[in-house]
Amino acid sequence: MDALFIAIGYRDALWLTMAFVAGFAFQLIALPPLTRFLVAGFTLNFLGTKPTLFLSELADMGVTLFCITQT
Repeated sequence: MDALFIAIGYRDALWLTMAFVAGFAFQLIALPPLTRFLVAGFTLNFLGTKPTLFLSELADMGVTLFCITQT
């Protein structure tokens, strides 16, 4: 786990901030959470973001938590 936190770069923080802001904006439009996450993911992919180890692990954890809360 320690190596994962060392791998956090400034781009990771930038992408997480952008995803948070976009999620908040989409919440004001009253889109469901899954739609907001999909739009943010597709947008980041379209912009050419390459997933880092930290973002991949965070995404996996987010999907797991989302599935747990939906049951």
